[in-house]
Amino acid sequence: MSRCCSAPTLTRRTEALESVVGCRLSVFGRRLSVLQAPVWPCRALTKIHRMHTMQPQQVPRLSDMKRILFFLVFSMAGCASPMSTLQTARTTPKGDVDAYVGIGANVSTSLIGSISDLGEDAADKAKAQIDQGQTPNLTQQDRENIIGAAISYGLFGPVPVAEFGVRYGLMERWDVGAAYTSAGFKLETKVMFLSQRTDGFDLSLGVVGQRQSYEPPVPSFLKDVFQLEDIKRTNIAFNLLAGKHFGRNAFVYGGPKLVYTNLELGFIEQISDSTANSVVVDDSFVMAGAVVGGGLGWKYVFFMLELNALYYNYEATILDTPLAVSGIDFYPALAFRVQFY
Repeated sequence: MSRCCSAPTLTRRTEALESVVGCRLSVFGRRLSVLQAPVWPCRALTKIHRMHTMQPQQVPRLSDMKRILFFLVFSMAGCASPMSTLQTARTTPKGDVDAYVGIGANVSTSLIGSISDLGEDAADKAKAQIDQGQTPNLTQQDRENIIGAAISYGLFGPVPVAEFGVRYGLMERWDVGAAYTSAGFKLETKVMFLSQRTDGFDLSLGVVGQRQSYEPPVPSFLKDVFQLEDIKRTNIAFNLLAGKHFGRNAFVYGGPKLVYTNLELGFIEQISDSTANSVVVDDSFVMAGAVVGGGLGWKYVFFMLELNALYYNYEATILDTPLAVSGIDFYPALAFRVQFY
């Protein structure tokens, strides 16, 4: 623990950040003291200034970059499941390391379409009956609309998700990586089959495993009739990426991706009678789509921007109510990447 901060001070800082992002910050069920390193904005900016004015032949020190990146990550933290890629088709060279700090957010068509509006209308109808002292009396379609809206927000809530990751080159065309997100962690590996040096472009296959545990964002119109509990979500993604680098100043990448998702979701429903119904959903579904992205930078530091688009079709029977939620989840993401080579 830092010599600059006592345990009570760290606890107060963690609680303050939790109140801002609206969820409890934890890893493997243990509460996270997110500011255990004395990283303050002024110190981070000082380090950025030193990097900007350093000599071209100097490479940023890993200890300095870790403090800067962690400060940026936790200042942007939110709680949801990330669908970002944030890596090129090229693997990290053998024995070298690169790191990134990024942020993204889900923009789902099922949330900006009719399902959200219909769910809000049905929830308002239920709340009006509750306010009048009546037991909610909703049609089957009303129930489907409310549950559909709740599941959509649980799966693809529009909350910014921050992440910090590192990659290490095991072999010339094989690297591994790990990332901490504001909802959990990611482990990944990538093998490059074609190299731009010999084949004109890079081509690789990456596998990413994610484990997320987070409190879903619940819109205000659902709070009195539907309570979503913590979501546990496991994603396994396969990314087939092609890309090209333009010297040390720019790169582009893109390709298809497939994501298998296992969802554990608990919620309490209060729209059928005066007694709440507690339900646990343990289900799986597959999303398919693509990613396209690129980056600009100078030597060691790059700015990345990408767009992920995944089609989903989730079907289930919840509380004897058949449910079908489908659409496209757009996940724009941006990141700063540092190459320590």
